[in-house]
Amino acid sequence: MRHAKFLIATKTCRAFQTTLLRLLFVIAVIFGSSSAPITAFAQAAGETLVFPATIQWPRQPGVTWYRLQIGGDETFGDIYQDRRVLGDRVRISDLEPGYYYWRIAPADKQLGGFSRPVRFFVSGGRVMSFWDLRIRR
Repeated sequence: MRHAKFLIATKTCRAFQTTLLRLLFVIAVIFGSSSAPITAFAQAAGETLVFPATIQWPRQPGVTWYRLQIGGDETFGDIYQDRRVLGDRVRISDLEPGYYYWRIAPADKQLGGFSRPVRFFVSGGRVMSFWDLRIRR
């Protein structure tokens, strides 16, 4: 009988967590800006939840296309992305949570020099179940 009560309590807790996460998602979408902070939605414990980052830079006169590089350090020895971008803003949603660096260069007719590296953070983490939370003394 105790085992059955525990299973019911566990299912109720997981249903509550799922409902709470969905409610937080709806609140973030309703009250968020046009670049809503949540695009990835994890429901189960152990999944990774990643919040995208928006990178924006000042427009350079006469430049339409830019080359964007994202690396793991200031020297760009480990490059995660290297692509052409139209305009002065890009949304990054395919990186794991952590710190990165970005830089841009004009890329219309010929490639210009890169800007100084800028450090940014991609937020996220592992979704924990209620049972993972333990009070430490």
